[in-house]
Amino acid sequence: MDLVGAANAFMAQKKPGEALALYEKALAQDPGDERGHCGAALALMSLNRNKEAAGYMERLAGMRPERAYAHGVMGTALEKEGMDAEALACYEKMLKISPGDVVALFHKAALLSMADRKKESMEFFRKALEAEPADEAAEQTQQWMQYAMAEILEQGGGELAAPGSEIPGWGTGYEGDEIVTTTPGMLGLLEILFVRGAPGGGPEESVERASRLADRGRFAEAARVLDEATARYPDYDEAHSVRAMMLMELGRYEEAIACVDEILRLRPDDHKDLGVKGMLLERVGRPREAARCYERAMQAAPGDMLARHLLCGLLALEGDADGLLECYRAALKAKPSGRDGARLQRRMRAEYRELSRCAKSAGSPAAGLGAFMGGTGVGAMPTWGRAGQS
Repeated sequence: MDLVGAANAFMAQKKPGEALALYEKALAQDPGDERGHCGAALALMSLNRNKEAAGYMERLAGMRPERAYAHGVMGTALEKEGMDAEALACYEKMLKISPGDVVALFHKAALLSMADRKKESMEFFRKALEAEPADEAAEQTQQWMQYAMAEILEQGGGELAAPGSEIPGWGTGYEGDEIVTTTPGMLGLLEILFVRGAPGGGPEESVERASRLADRGRFAEAARVLDEATARYPDYDEAHSVRAMMLMELGRYEEAIACVDEILRLRPDDHKDLGVKGMLLERVGRPREAARCYERAMQAAPGDMLARHLLCGLLALEGDADGLLECYRAALKAKPSGRDGARLQRRMRAEYRELSRCAKSAGSPAAGLGAFMGGTGVGAMPTWGRAGQS
């Protein structure tokens, strides 16, 4: 029996006491159960036992310090107990992991204001207003802040009010199937408890969640979601693909290469994956391995003009004028795939003609390569650049 799932059902019925007993039972069986910690904290906050709720989040943060939401929920629980300094420290930890979190920025601004640190308070207040809201709770908080800012300016300064019931949706409450919250990190907690961690959720849900995080620019969090998904479902290629993209966004190219290797284990002849690996290998300064990837991509899909063009670029950088001419000739004989392939082939034809002209003018391909590279050159560039490029 899924104890956490049964406890969640009690929460949906607004029976936090019954739910808490099951969450605690689940944790007794598995002390490392992330969902159990989330559920216990949620139930305790619903029962106004906030200090105990903070304890569950503190233990979770100790086990998984990268979880931004744990620090935020713990901060709010402590704030409700009047432990402002401790709450502020929690929000600061959350913001180190998720620096653009609107609700955490607002809570920090409010606590700084109450501590008579007005200049710092207004700095974080403005950061919260300028941040990109990631969800409805963040948008709601920003709307309230805009009203509060107008009041403060109209009165010629003053104190930013502490979070309280005057903010719509403040705290946590159940309304049917919808959780209304402006607690920092609460939406992350709810997603772990009710969505991502649910048995049978499968890797598809992890990919969807990671994609939503990526849409908000939260690539590190997205990568962590997919770390777990790929470990749990090593043969689900889409999870590896999306994880590779997140790692590339973070500039973690060597890890991305290892991720693409997993994809190629599952689909070894995919010319697009081979091209991606080649470009990543160029980025980390492994051009010969990159060339082999492009050659494999061309064997798998002779009409892949991008792989051919990128190989031309590598040959040009190595000063292999004869090899470059041969690469162009082979590309011009191939039948391109799609409109983009045809467009690239036309570009390569123009480059080939210019290289031939430079070679004839200089007396040899080797002598003409410098003039060619100083003029037209090879137009292909790997998506993430080459080694040494910023």
